[in-house]
Amino acid sequence: MTEDVTTLRGKVSGLMGQAKTDLAQLVSFRSVADPRQFPPEGCERTAQWVADAFAAAGLTEVGLHETPARRWSRRWRPPTVAT
Repeated sequence: MTEDVTTLRGKVSGLMGQAKTDLAQLVSFRSVADPRQFPPEGCERTAQWVADAFAAAGLTEVGLHETPARRWSRRWRPPTVAT
């Protein structure tokens, strides 16, 4: 195994706790895209949480865009990496 793979595995392993915390938070939102069952604000809050998490992770130009069906899409741009 190369040093790069070992380093990457260590980084991924170190991030698993936060990944589990983030996933638990994400699935706790009531974000069913059916206003007959749940208020649409739940989807909006979930979309905003995802956008905020993307921005916190270093993605740029994060934004929310409402679709005609009132479903929220997220858009972002990966950070520029110096080579």
